[in-house]
Amino acid sequence: MSTVAFPTGYNLSRASQFRFHSSTAVDFMSDGTPRQRTLRSNAYVTVSCLFEYLTSTERGLLLIFILLNAGNTITWTIDGINYSGVIVGDYSETMTGPLYSVAFEYYAQIV
Repeated sequence: MSTVAFPTGYNLSRASQFRFHSSTAVDFMSDGTPRQRTLRSNAYVTVSCLFEYLTSTERGLLLIFILLNAGNTITWTIDGINYSGVIVGDYSETMTGPLYSVAFEYYAQIV
Protein backbone atom coordinates (compact mmCIF):
# COMPACT_ATOMS: atom_id res chain seq x y z
CA MET A 1 0.00 0.00 0.00
CA SER A 2 1.17 3.49 -0.76
CA THR A 3 -0.09 7.02 -0.26
CA VAL A 4 -1.40 8.92 -3.28
CA ALA A 5 -3.06 12.31 -3.74
CA PHE A 6 -6.56 12.64 -5.14
CA PRO A 7 -6.34 14.09 -8.66
CA THR A 8 -6.84 17.83 -9.07
CA GLY A 9 -9.52 19.33 -11.25
CA TYR A 10 -12.44 17.35 -9.82
CA ASN A 11 -14.99 19.20 -7.71
CA LEU A 12 -17.43 17.43 -5.42
CA SER A 13 -21.07 18.10 -6.09
CA ARG A 14 -22.68 20.12 -3.30
CA ALA A 15 -25.08 17.17 -2.99
CA SER A 16 -22.17 15.16 -1.50
CA GLN A 17 -22.73 14.30 2.15
CA PHE A 18 -20.22 14.43 5.00
CA ARG A 19 -20.98 12.12 7.96
CA PHE A 20 -18.71 12.97 10.90
CA HIS A 21 -18.16 10.08 13.31
CA SER A 22 -18.32 10.83 17.00
CA SER A 23 -15.17 10.19 18.98
CA THR A 24 -17.21 9.59 22.14
CA ALA A 25 -19.85 7.17 23.32
CA VAL A 26 -22.47 7.64 26.01
CA ASP A 27 -23.38 4.79 28.35
CA PHE A 28 -26.25 4.99 30.80
CA MET A 29 -25.68 3.71 34.33
CA SER A 30 -28.32 1.64 36.13
CA ASP A 31 -29.62 4.80 37.83
CA GLY A 32 -30.01 6.56 34.42
CA THR A 33 -26.93 8.77 34.80
CA PRO A 34 -25.09 9.21 31.49
CA ARG A 35 -21.38 8.42 31.35
CA GLN A 36 -19.32 9.63 28.40
CA ARG A 37 -16.27 7.75 27.12
CA THR A 38 -13.64 8.83 24.61
CA LEU A 39 -13.27 6.20 21.89
CA ARG A 40 -10.45 7.74 19.86
CA SER A 41 -8.45 10.92 19.69
CA ASN A 42 -8.75 11.50 15.93
CA ALA A 43 -11.77 12.77 14.01
CA TYR A 44 -13.10 10.56 11.20
CA VAL A 45 -15.58 11.29 8.44
CA THR A 46 -17.33 9.34 5.71
CA VAL A 47 -17.80 11.39 2.57
CA SER A 48 -20.46 10.22 0.12
CA CYS A 49 -18.65 11.61 -2.91
CA LEU A 50 -20.64 12.62 -5.96
CA PHE A 51 -19.09 14.03 -9.11
CA GLU A 52 -21.63 15.28 -11.63
CA TYR A 53 -21.52 16.48 -15.24
CA LEU A 54 -18.29 14.73 -16.18
CA THR A 55 -17.22 14.35 -19.77
CA SER A 56 -16.32 10.90 -21.05
CA THR A 57 -12.61 11.69 -20.63
CA GLU A 58 -13.04 13.05 -17.07
CA ARG A 59 -15.14 10.01 -16.15
CA GLY A 60 -12.55 7.63 -17.59
CA LEU A 61 -9.64 9.21 -15.73
CA LEU A 62 -11.57 9.25 -12.44
CA LEU A 63 -12.57 5.58 -12.78
CA ILE A 64 -8.98 4.58 -13.59
CA PHE A 65 -7.82 6.44 -10.47
CA ILE A 66 -10.46 4.67 -8.32
CA LEU A 67 -9.61 1.23 -9.70
CA LEU A 68 -5.84 1.65 -9.46
CA ASN A 69 -5.89 3.14 -5.94
CA ALA A 70 -8.63 1.16 -4.21
CA GLY A 71 -6.08 -0.31 -1.78
CA ASN A 72 -4.02 2.82 -1.23
CA THR A 73 -4.23 5.62 1.31
CA ILE A 74 -5.54 8.72 -0.46
CA THR A 75 -4.81 12.24 0.70
CA TRP A 76 -7.30 14.90 -0.32
CA THR A 77 -7.96 18.52 0.57
CA ILE A 78 -11.68 19.33 0.49
CA ASP A 79 -12.84 22.88 1.21
CA GLY A 80 -9.50 23.65 2.89
CA ILE A 81 -9.57 20.59 5.20
CA ASN A 82 -6.91 17.89 4.78
CA TYR A 83 -8.02 14.26 4.85
CA SER A 84 -6.20 10.95 4.69
CA GLY A 85 -8.26 7.85 4.02
CA VAL A 86 -9.47 5.12 1.71
CA ILE A 87 -12.19 4.48 -0.81
CA VAL A 88 -14.59 1.93 0.67
CA GLY A 89 -17.10 -0.30 -1.03
CA ASP A 90 -18.27 -0.06 -4.58
CA TYR A 91 -18.58 2.90 -6.90
CA SER A 92 -21.49 3.75 -9.16
CA GLU A 93 -22.00 5.78 -12.27
CA THR A 94 -24.95 7.20 -14.17
CA MET A 95 -25.32 9.00 -17.46
CA THR A 96 -27.50 11.98 -18.36
CA GLY A 97 -27.31 12.81 -22.03
CA PRO A 98 -23.61 12.91 -22.95
CA LEU A 99 -22.45 13.58 -19.35
CA TYR A 100 -21.65 11.20 -16.50
CA SER A 101 -21.92 11.12 -12.72
CA VAL A 102 -19.66 9.00 -10.50
CA ALA A 103 -20.30 8.25 -6.81
CA PHE A 104 -18.30 6.44 -4.12
CA GLU A 105 -17.62 6.48 -0.35
CA TYR A 106 -14.41 7.91 1.12
CA TYR A 107 -13.61 7.11 4.78
CA ALA A 108 -10.92 9.37 6.17
CA GLN A 109 -9.23 10.90 9.15
CA ILE A 110 -8.97 14.67 9.40
CA VAL A 111 -5.23 15.46 9.47
